[in-house]
Order: sequence, then C-alpha cells, then structure tokens
Amino acid sequence: MRNSSFEFFIDLPANCIFAKHYGIFDLEASITRGKAVAADDCWQKGLNRMIDLTGCVIDWETEDVRTMSDIISSQASSRGTYREAFLVDSLLAHGLLRILDGIDPSPTIEYQIFDNRKGAVRGDILNWLQVDANHSIPGFISLL
Repeated sequence: MRNSSFEFFIDLPANCIFAKHYGIFDLEASITRGKAVAADDCWQKGLNRMIDLTGCVIDWETEDVRTMSDIISSQASSRGTYREAFLVDSLLAHGLLRILDGIDPSPTIEYQIFDNRKGAVRGDILNWLQVDANHSIPGFISLL
C-alpha cells in the first residue's frame, strides 16, 4: 500500500500557497496536490508556492520525470508568473528537484531549493517568496 498525503493552505495576504507532503512523494502525489490546489476557491494565477518535502520518501522513475515535463509544458499558459520554493532534507529530494527545475525553461516561474539540514532557512525562504518575516505561516510547514 502506498502512503502519501499532503495538506495545503492558500494564504492570499502572503500571495502564497503553502503545502506539505507526507510519506511517499511520487508523481501521483504531485499531480493530486496540484489538482486539489487548483480546485480550491482561493486559487488564482500568480500565487507563489512553498512546498515542504522534508521527511518524505522520494519515489520517482525516469518515466515519471518525462510525464511531469509534459504536464509542466501543457500548463505553461495557465499558471501565471510566480516563485516556487522547495524545502528538502535529503540529497535525493534536492537532486530530483534540480532535474524538474531543468525541464522547465519558462521565464514565468522561478524555482529555489532550500535545504533544512543546513540550519535556519525560514528568513531566506520568506524573503525569497517576498513574504513579510513576521507573517504567520501554517504550522504544518517544517521551517527552522
């Protein structure tokens, strides 16, 4: 049995979607989260994203990366301009995200990976996402 779940919060004052994955992070988990966020009444183009993958088991095959590349390309015109910050705690997660970053040469999205193992990253992430340092973020995000 696959164990993958997530939670998210669309924070309009911060112009940001905060999301946290649990368990196995695979292509299905990524697609499911994306559909759930897009179906939320608060979703709108151009919202920045902060995706927490700390503690996840990364399970992506080569074909999954190709599929995600196709999805990213097909959605390019509908997603707007935004920044997407990923919070990781493993080399595997970091490497996967570098590959996924490389398949999207679009100038409308900026990606940045932050490694929670290197210490306090809260200020760096919030600054990069242009969220006020004193803004309250959801408790499910694992920012140090």
